[in-house]
Amino acid sequence: MVEIQKITSQKNDTIKASIHNERYLMAPHIHLYAELIYVIEGEFTVISSHKREIAKTGDIVLVQPYQPHGFFTPNGKTVKFWMLLFESNIINDIMLDGYSCNEYSKMVFTPSEELRIFLRNRMIDTDEKDKTLDVNELRKLKATLYPILDEYLSNVSVLKNREQARSNSISETLRYLSYNFKNNVTLKEVSAAIGYSTSHISHSLSDIMGMNFRAVLNSIRIAHAKSLLHHNTNQSILLVSIESGFGSERSFHRVFKEITGMTPKEYKERLIQRNICNK
Repeated sequence: MVEIQKITSQKNDTIKASIHNERYLMAPHIHLYAELIYVIEGEFTVISSHKREIAKTGDIVLVQPYQPHGFFTPNGKTVKFWMLLFESNIINDIMLDGYSCNEYSKMVFTPSEELRIFLRNRMIDTDEKDKTLDVNELRKLKATLYPILDEYLSNVSVLKNREQARSNSISETLRYLSYNFKNNVTLKEVSAAIGYSTSHISHSLSDIMGMNFRAVLNSIRIAHAKSLLHHNTNQSILLVSIESGFGSERSFHRVFKEITGMTPKEYKERLIQRNICNK
């Protein structure tokens, strides 16, 4: 999905940790918090605004606030990973420079064996229903970030010149679309708004994300549609399509199935069934 998100956790809104074992498919998106992923088993592809990287068993992925990124596992395989979402203000003294124009040369790095052992011993899962972190758990997670960031920053460099310009254009494109996807937005409009040529934007999206402008816009809209259905399965498909920026319910059905592999109705029914099972 491509959207600007905020953490919507419980009482302490600074950190959320979770363990997943699934087929990983997350279209390019940006959000306001930092993201750390430790690959427990398997591998997946990481797409950033300037390159594609492979994260394998034992690797760590580190995403800054506002940095465009996406993930997917190859050939429908599953990957087991630990994810940590955190607001940068909890470690301001060494936090990545996510609020400036800086972007680092890579998101995936292979940690030392000592760091892997340290990390495996400190994994906390807050994904349980109504789970909130107590003071000791929060302190433990915050302390876990310091050695990880220290080792990561020793293995990366800051992007410069042409790479940085391309990275910035993708970031600005995604940010603009995230706020305007409900409108009949065009590539020419985005170009005028962010100050990059239409050809520059098109080539950047194609080279790095493997998507044209229309595909990116549709990914944003479908991500929003899925979010609407997650929050309220009683909404009609027609209303969801309108709220997601589609001009017709027919085009919404077609694009939704292209991206998710199922119709909006099938997706909605699956959510309803899952909610019943979780009661």
